Amino acid sequence: MKVQKYIFTGIIISIFVFILISPANAVSSARSGLMLWFKVLLPTLLPFMIISKLLIEVDGISYLTFLFAPPFQKFFHLSKSGTFVVMTGFLCGYPMGAKLVSELYSHEQLSYSEACYLLSFCNNLSPMFISSFLTISCLDAPDLLPYIILIIYGTPVIFALLTQPVFRKETEKNWCSPVVSSKSKKLDFQILDTAIMDSFTQITKLGGYVILFSIISGMFLSFSLPPVTLSFLTGFIEVTTGINYITVQNLPFTLRLMLSIPICVFGGISGLMQTYSMMKDSSLPFLPYLFSKAIQALLSFLFTIIFLYIYTP
Repeated sequence: MKVQKYIFTGIIISIFVFILISPANAVSSARSGLMLWFKVLLPTLLPFMIISKLLIEVDGISYLTFLFAPPFQKFFHLSKSGTFVVMTGFLCGYPMGAKLVSELYSHEQLSYSEACYLLSFCNNLSPMFISSFLTISCLDAPDLLPYIILIIYGTPVIFALLTQPVFRKETEKNWCSPVVSSKSKKLDFQILDTAIMDSFTQITKLGGYVILFSIISGMFLSFSLPPVTLSFLTGFIEVTTGINYITVQNLPFTLRLMLSIPICVFGGISGLMQTYSMMKDSSLPFLPYLFSKAIQALLSFLFTIIFLYIYTP
């Protein structure tokens, strides 16, 4: 614990010194993080946070997953609530997958084993981010969009299929079986007010994480390090800043692709902290999630190399 305290204190002091000695860079980095939160996260995540909260409270998930539950249950062996998490985690971006897992587990609509299993692969970047920002804006490779989507989303799916026996073996009896059926509540203004306030609290916390880690990325960018090293460090810390930095460097396209895809799959330290903020009030473990994302990043790097070997004439 003392070592962790010293590391955390050192990071805080480093940020404080950076703000003092380079206020212009710090303000610029903070502004970039704030605009990312305001223009991307706020309009895309907040409405869905409110609606998903209401769906959970009134038990509307069973109706929403009526069509998708059978194939997902057969493929991933999930409950109907788990099916909703898969759909959300792959379509809505960080940290909605983790948020829904935590809330559904708290409402006893997911068993502990299924919740841990879902956390390992259902928290990913949104297709909008991958298609518009990564593939078109940064890599300028719209022709490669299907392949990039396949690698980024195929990696967690493969990981889920490979690790499913491990999760099922631990608590086979409780797999896909919530402990208690959640009773639906009548939709009224009190539930609506609670959903709105909870969602605003969560989206505000996410904004704080994005701004803080944007400043940390700006601190690293002020160092005289090789472009590849800076690309990896900034992407490891915060995905958007890292991908954007990779774009402006005079790096070969293959190297930019090999750096960008694993960074997107891992999600960055900022994404990890956003996820932790969504699940810290539950009893679900965070370290297995971190380990899962690290393994998936390595797998995506391997798949990217294989793709480039096959695709490059």
